[in-house]
Amino acid sequence: MATASVSDSREKELWRRLGEVNDPELDEPITEMGFVERAEVKSDGSVEVDFRLPTYWCSPNFAFLMLDGVRRALDRLSWSPAYGVKLHDHMFADEVNRGIQAGKTFGDIFAELAADTDLGAVRETFRMKAFKRRQEAVLRGLR
Repeated sequence: MATASVSDSREKELWRRLGEVNDPELDEPITEMGFVERAEVKSDGSVEVDFRLPTYWCSPNFAFLMLDGVRRALDRLSWSPAYGVKLHDHMFADEVNRGIQAGKTFGDIFAELAADTDLGAVRETFRMKAFKRRQEAVLRGLR
């Protein structure tokens, strides 16, 4: 009984953490958008996450931002599990999967393909757009 309770608790925490990761462009949780196909806590406490974006050609920087968000969410789990995150059916799935698993940055993964590999400005741009969108919704609600 206690094992089932721990397992259920971990499963809930896993999905809660994944729900904190947003699509950078739409500012919606990746869990609500259906991008997380599977998130499982294994019997040894390790975690596996399968991730799929709506298109094969989704921008690699967006794919990386979301998967890096998943990696950060998994790092915040209370039991500090070993984990695997796998992007499926994407034009750069192999590169991103290897990079995420190795803890690499976008620049490490795509240095040969992209002139500007620092995603800090992209993150900030989308963070501000999301903030403004939420502010607009609040202001419209006050009318």
